[in-house]
Amino acid sequence: MANVKSVLNTSSVRALLTHHYHTIPHHNHMTPTTPPQDITLHIDEGFFRRSLRRDHDYKCVSGKFDCVIGPGKRNSCPKCRYKKCLHVGMSKEGRYTHEKRTQDIREIKKLQEQDNSKVKEEPPCLPATEENDALVVEEMDRVIALMEKTQKDFYGPLLPMWDDQNGILQRQQKYHEQFLAKQEIFGIGKSQISKEEFKKFYETTGIDVDNRLEMMKQFASTMEKGITKFIGFAKNIPGFSSLDLDDQANLVKSARFEFWFFGYFRFLNPELKVATGIMGNCYHISELFKLWNKEFVETLFEFVKKVHALNLSLVDIALIRCIVLTFRDRCLLKDPDKVEEIQWKMVLCFQHWVQKSRPTQRQFFSQVFDRLREIRHLTEMNMKLSQNLKLEWPIIQNHPLFLEMLST
Repeated sequence: MANVKSVLNTSSVRALLTHHYHTIPHHNHMTPTTPPQDITLHIDEGFFRRSLRRDHDYKCVSGKFDCVIGPGKRNSCPKCRYKKCLHVGMSKEGRYTHEKRTQDIREIKKLQEQDNSKVKEEPPCLPATEENDALVVEEMDRVIALMEKTQKDFYGPLLPMWDDQNGILQRQQKYHEQFLAKQEIFGIGKSQISKEEFKKFYETTGIDVDNRLEMMKQFASTMEKGITKFIGFAKNIPGFSSLDLDDQANLVKSARFEFWFFGYFRFLNPELKVATGIMGNCYHISELFKLWNKEFVETLFEFVKKVHALNLSLVDIALIRCIVLTFRDRCLLKDPDKVEEIQWKMVLCFQHWVQKSRPTQRQFFSQVFDRLREIRHLTEMNMKLSQNLKLEWPIIQNHPLFLEMLST
């Protein structure tokens, strides 16, 4: 990317977002199928918040608890209106919950599969509709191709290594054998000094006794360099650059862990318990405990098993990363509806890609969204640990972009 050095000198995520990246032009013929009412969520959040502050419950005006709630009829029955809010997934904060959103997307997928099976038996629609559908399909294919290229550019010359699963496995197997040999001969990995002991010894002697400081330096440096590419990826998502700058920054920061995970899970081997760095260096899980909380690392490796089972393609990963970058429910946004519109288009693109690339795997789409729901637990753990990371490792202060990304 042009003039990256000058941009890094600003040490600001906002500066990177305002920097002119090379983006691939895309058209906007895509006017996708309108999301269902539960996704667009026309329910008044203010009404729901006021309801939570009431000392007594509402009463149904008809007594039947089945009043019609919709445009122009929301004020007819407060009891049924409140019931509708709960039904569509409003939380006590007045938001449409991530769990409800995921559940709805799965239900939509099932309904659309049923509709598609019926459509095959019906005569074709009017020519104008077919032309419009063709434009939508053409635009979705264009967006998919755009994000596939964006991801390839993201890795650049490292792409062959990132995509070489056999090569990664061979490195991990070789390292695993070496680690077991060292463990048997020298006892390496069987016991470790605590973080407090390491800190005290390092402050006294200046010796990185078990190489953990060097590991953190490499990790922080890799993350710092990757942030520029990460933001470049985000800005290529159709519509992302048109968002308010604060919204762009907040989305990027809140998605950092999940974006990293779906690009890196291929380098984690839960069977051998070995992780491989992007440059090919390997670490046993016990070595990772030097830097990160043991529970978090073990939970991470267990979750990787489920994601490996999906056998995600490079295009799958690119589109999933677009989706995790545009969740409206995990950070403060000035225009959450616009973010949701961008995400919905990416969901439709992913659905279209799955139908085209995996015609016999009917459960794949919903399985992916199950994983997106489950990873939220890891994301929350990571956010808490990130705050401690800044305090435990002063070396991070030398990487201002990475430090800012941790400040969510």
